[in-house]
Amino acid sequence: MAANDTTPQRAADAARLTACSLCAGETLAGADPLPGGQRARLDRLASRSTIRMTYVECLDECERGDVVVARPSRAQRARGVGPVWFETLAGDTLTCELEQWLTAGGPGVTPVPERLAQIVIDRTGEPTVATEGPHSAHHHDDEKENAMGETTKIDPVCGMTVDPATAAATAEYDGTTYYFCATGCQNAFQSDPSKFV
Repeated sequence: MAANDTTPQRAADAARLTACSLCAGETLAGADPLPGGQRARLDRLASRSTIRMTYVECLDECERGDVVVARPSRAQRARGVGPVWFETLAGDTLTCELEQWLTAGGPGVTPVPERLAQIVIDRTGEPTVATEGPHSAHHHDDEKENAMGETTKIDPVCGMTVDPATAAATAEYDGTTYYFCATGCQNAFQSDPSKFV
């Protein structure tokens, strides 16, 4: 890193974070003492740590507020570890705990801290990545059958389950089709696919 560069070196295989740009700050709203609120906390977290941060327009959990998704490292995804979703993640204490957990390795490496475990959104039984095609180098679960016997995929940006037949968007990368819950996730992916695969 250059002497004047304050951006931390991003680890190629670090845990990652996706946050909803539309609901960041909803939990504390006007009661938040920090100028810029929760969005400022998340920006500060991303600027001073090795954690890769991505904002998307919507994570389709609009009834919750301050939704963030901790995404496992590539090595953990290859082991089948999925993302951990949080709701109402706001304030200095929870944001600091999130940063410490992700810096220690996050999903699949260390257990979710007790305070954060209380705000986990239960999304059990979901596959890890929404892909179709020859992408054997990543060893992802390519598909999983839901209760109706239909194949579902996972949006690689936010971790949301996506039905390929009704996906809001798709993108091709390295011979693989990726499915997205919203165009915001597709746009984030297309800006730098290597952040998500």
